[in-house]
Parts: sequence; C-alpha cells; structure tokens
Amino acid sequence: MTGDSFRQIAADRGVSHETARKHYVRDSRKWLDETEMHLLVAAKLESVGRDAEAEWPSMVIAHGGPISDWQLALDVLEWTTTELRERGLPVVVESRHTEDGHVFQLRIEHIPGTHGGPCPQ
Repeated sequence: MTGDSFRQIAADRGVSHETARKHYVRDSRKWLDETEMHLLVAAKLESVGRDAEAEWPSMVIAHGGPISDWQLALDVLEWTTTELRERGLPVVVESRHTEDGHVFQLRIEHIPGTHGGPCPQ
C-alpha cells in the first residue's frame, strides 16, 4: 500500500495515517499467521491419517457481484499466497467451480523443513 492509500483509509475512519498503517500491518500479519497455522495443522492431520479433520483455508467468490469484488478477492488471494511462499511455505492453490461461484483452496503438500517429503508423523 502507498502512503496515499493510508491517508485515504485514515480520513475515512477518522484516524491518523500512521494509525491506519499500523492497523494494516498488524491485521495483515495476523491474517498470514492464522492462515499459515491452518495450513500446517491441516497438513499434519492428513499426514497422520485424519483427513476428515483437515480444514484447508478456502476463499469463496460468488457469481453475480461487481467485477471489482472479483478482482479484489483475486488480489487478496494472490497477495496471501505470495506472502506465505516468502515465508517458505510451499503453497498451492486448487480451484473449483461451483453453481454459485468459485472456490479457491490453499494447500501445502509438505511441511517446510521435511526436505520435500511427506508430512512427518
């Protein structure tokens, strides 16, 4: 985000642009931390044969909304996967079309530090 974006967000919410920036950084880190944890837990559950309990993070984008909503959702998905890959997670995105929209599911094939092998048990 640029300084101008933070100034606009700050003006919309009646806070300083520095406060808006701090909230963005905090909330972004929290989002990534939680997504990373969900990925690691799901991978571990599958590695020990508990596939039914594994809940992979997913994003649903409904049909019928404005194209700007679709683009924003794809931007968030791209940013999330890029940031998680920079953290060293081998994130893959699976896409499924449904009657009501599109589902994008994040997965990892192995837990980092296991040299590309299956998740340790």
